[in-house]
Amino acid sequence: MDKVILAKENGTDVSDMRTAYCDTLLELAEKDERIVALDADLMGAMGMKPFAKRFPARTVDCGIQEANMIGVACGLAVWGKIPFAHTFGPFCTRRACDQIFMSGAYNKANVKVVGSDPGITAAYNGGTHMPFEDMGIMRGIPTMTVVEPTDIVMLKDLLPQIADTYGMFYMRLVRKEVRKVYDEGSHFTIGKAAHLRDGSDVTIIASGYCVAEALDAARALRGQGWELLPVMSFAAGQDTRFGRASGWRHQLEGLTGRPVLDTLQAVEPLGPRHLADALVIAPCTGATLARLAEGLSDTPVTLAAKSLLRVGCPVVIAVSTNDGLGASGENIARLYQRKHYYFVPYGQDDPNTKPQSLKARFELLPQTLEAALEGRQLQPVLQCPCG
Repeated sequence: MDKVILAKENGTDVSDMRTAYCDTLLELAEKDERIVALDADLMGAMGMKPFAKRFPARTVDCGIQEANMIGVACGLAVWGKIPFAHTFGPFCTRRACDQIFMSGAYNKANVKVVGSDPGITAAYNGGTHMPFEDMGIMRGIPTMTVVEPTDIVMLKDLLPQIADTYGMFYMRLVRKEVRKVYDEGSHFTIGKAAHLRDGSDVTIIASGYCVAEALDAARALRGQGWELLPVMSFAAGQDTRFGRASGWRHQLEGLTGRPVLDTLQAVEPLGPRHLADALVIAPCTGATLARLAEGLSDTPVTLAAKSLLRVGCPVVIAVSTNDGLGASGENIARLYQRKHYYFVPYGQDDPNTKPQSLKARFELLPQTLEAALEGRQLQPVLQCPCG
């Protein structure tokens, strides 16, 4: 049974996700000798040395051989083990995709793949370590269940259920600190979400670990009288694969007063049926920028954009990406050339340590939205630096 208890404040949690991951896996391994931990030379980075010390015979460090690690994990699964195989997100999804598909999913194996540092959370490791397409890759694999824990409370509730559920899982996991969303005692059920109240003016979209900032944006708009319609990407709460993220939904639905739209079927009528006047993508990560620039409509986010653009409604983008002046820069420029796209003014949020990072000034979102509804871009767009 779902039991979502929201935290009173969304401040940074007292610990980090990797510590919670290791501690919870240790607890599970004490009770179930089938649980095995694998890594690709990242035991220290993932905080898994305590597990290796407690269970040296059930720990396999495969070195920098991600594809081989997945093969080993699938072999262990054949012999009845429950392997949790971790490496950075791009390496376990792109580099080891064929092994996950053939040795894992095709073989109906019981393997839990953990990809850390999703999206811009790779921070100083740079673009080579930032997986924006990992969820799309894994979602396309038959039998794969994809989940993305929001905070420590959700992660601790999620791991035992993943271990107890036979089949292939991909868990997208922030390694370090996250903002607290749930209080202890919360419980999440795959495939079930909360339905709260209604609203009608603006569609707001959020994804995974970025939802905390989206909640800030929602509060700002709600405080100015906007009626909000929340749309979540698959990464944040698609019911059949992301039910563990229902608490994010609970907060968004509480703020907006409407049930979350998280399927392609739900968002497709937004434009033709005039269900919203504008679309706000906040925050808009590098992955979403790329999809929008390429004209892809394979997620609720991008299909919602396409649906509203069809009828000339504005799409407001609040950029938040570590490679805004790098790989994502081209996609930003391409969207500038298209009709009905508007940007919340943005700037470098940390020019000295993250010179390519761009972040929207979320406090200007209401003014940007009002200008967009009048068919104009709020100026100046470039505001450097911004906090």
